[in-house]
Amino acid sequence: MTVRDIMDSRLREHLEWALGLPLDSFPPAGTRIRVSPNRTDAPRQRLCIHRLPGRDAALASGIRRVVDRLAPILEQMQPAEVFSPYGIAEIRRALGADDAGSLLAEPGLDYAITDRGAFRPATGAHEVVQLTARDIPATRKHFGLKMSDGDASPPEGVAWAFVSRERGEPASIAVIRWYEHALASISIAGTKEAYRGRGHGRAVVSAATDYILRQGRVATYGTVQSNVAAVRMIRPLGYRLAYETIYA
Repeated sequence: MTVRDIMDSRLREHLEWALGLPLDSFPPAGTRIRVSPNRTDAPRQRLCIHRLPGRDAALASGIRRVVDRLAPILEQMQPAEVFSPYGIAEIRRALGADDAGSLLAEPGLDYAITDRGAFRPATGAHEVVQLTARDIPATRKHFGLKMSDGDASPPEGVAWAFVSRERGEPASIAVIRWYEHALASISIAGTKEAYRGRGHGRAVVSAATDYILRQGRVATYGTVQSNVAAVRMIRPLGYRLAYETIYA
């Protein structure tokens, strides 16, 4: 069974766009690296590596210089090695000083909900509302109008989405970024220290997830391996690991 057979078509299109390669390029097993027209000579754009859960295979795409440097080591590693501290260290060493500066310190984890039937909304009694333009700090006005102000949130736009309040004070804010391929990603813009551990983060992510799924889109949430708190927050909502990533 191929990757195309097991992955939601919207996730598949997004992943092919990110890699700049068809998913048929994934090896049956092991690690493969290829030059991609979608990679550019800019920080976090020179290299992209993806590993899919449940498959012992990883696919990397990069610019020619990076591929030439990394191919001798990556294609000798198992995917689990690539996505380990050892793998990150070897990638950093092979990239050299000029390119290693943009390598993320650890792999990313991208979670997704593709089916509304898998969504488990948060059940806490939190006061969660959509944000309006007046809620945006002056330093963030470039984010534009919010959904509740009638902004259509075009593809690749950013919209502040929901806020959870406690005693009238904003406790946590979720942001939605809209992508092509019917995807939207959620992130937490911040949870005030005094309100941590009270479920506000999960409440705003739940509200944003519900909104995205009602638009017929896939809801995604990205974090990193060491952020256990984020994974604990989203998994009860129904999020499951879609793929792991390394960027440089």
